[in-house]
Amino acid sequence: MQALAETTESVQVAPAEETQPAPPAPAPPAAPYVAPFGLRVANATTSVRAETAYGLNSGTSSTVVQYLTASYALRPDLGVLVRGGWVDFIPQGADSSRAFTNVTVSGVWTARPIEAVRVAATGGFGLPVGQGGGDHPDAGEAAAIAAGALARSRLEGSSMFSPNDLVPFVSGDVAYVAGGLTVQAEATIYELLRVRGSEADPDGNKTSLTTGVHVGYQIVPLLSLGAELRDQSYLTTPAAVGSGKTSRSWVTVGGGPRLDFHLAKDIWFRPGLAYLQPLNDPSPTISASAYHIVQLDLPLTF
Repeated sequence: MQALAETTESVQVAPAEETQPAPPAPAPPAAPYVAPFGLRVANATTSVRAETAYGLNSGTSSTVVQYLTASYALRPDLGVLVRGGWVDFIPQGADSSRAFTNVTVSGVWTARPIEAVRVAATGGFGLPVGQGGGDHPDAGEAAAIAAGALARSRLEGSSMFSPNDLVPFVSGDVAYVAGGLTVQAEATIYELLRVRGSEADPDGNKTSLTTGVHVGYQIVPLLSLGAELRDQSYLTTPAAVGSGKTSRSWVTVGGGPRLDFHLAKDIWFRPGLAYLQPLNDPSPTISASAYHIVQLDLPLTF
């Protein structure tokens, strides 16, 4: 009995292990946003973006527009942007010409009212520093500026290709992003206020509206496809529209692939290539079926 008691006293019961709370589950990755080609990006980003648009008027001329855009995110929901560019116009059987475009400066505010919806509001100015303006513009520069607007689907024609006008503009975007699908709509209104070239430009002011719809889908992490429908319309009647030299509205449609390279922790390179085709004639001298646009987009985001 004494041995049994000594044995019992020597047995120690291990204390119950304390229950540790399970670590929180990692947040699911954000749904991929497929960036548009011509519409504005519905994000505030720090990035550098180089764009090349090639417009071919079959049998008549070709046009190359180069854009460089720099943006800086002051906060995750607030950013500033500046954009400039130049145009090379190459008519068949004649000397080529080139011109610098206007410069635009703008700010963007973004929000996500719900997880799958992004909204963005942009406001800014097109500054009349481009070539091809004034009372006695250089004919080659003026021709390059006019051709450049077409190569860019006339989307920024009001702000980037109006060297006689100071152009305030406001824009709104709404994007649905979920499950690899991006659907985005945009509308921008421009008020063109002539500040020079009254002899060459009879319009003291003009009002222009651009609209667009973008649909993109990420097929695999490296590859997405996107399609866009774009329209530029004059809400007033400029002299060129009243005389029939320019169509009141110009609609283009197209799309293409975009790649997605993660170069470093916060560095992304997303090159894209798109082909666009007009749906109506931009003027009596240019046929929609004869005009073709190829756009190369090279954004680098930090």
